[in-house]
Amino acid sequence: MISKIVKYKCKVDKLSKVLESIDVFVKATKDNEPDTIYSVYRAGEFEFYHIMSFPNVDAELKHRAAKYTKEFVSALYPSCTRELKTIDLEFYTSTRK
Repeated sequence: MISKIVKYKCKVDKLSKVLESIDVFVKATKDNEPDTIYSVYRAGEFEFYHIMSFPNVDAELKHRAAKYTKEFVSALYPSCTRELKTIDLEFYTSTRK
């Protein structure tokens, strides 16, 4: 499993656009990638964390290349206060298998 966190803060005047873009993107991911686990969390009003897990490298590459991912990225990047930060994760332990 390949897991990542993407962290960003959106511009105050872009919040509604970002929220709408997230909703569309998460739905498209759910509809097209049944084995991908994708969650979005908020820390305060303008800071977001996207946590994603892909079953394998091919699934991650498919996600990156998808039209809906490219559309989300092109809408999101100009709406952020600074560059997005991506963190690669290595699984350690969980209460779930």
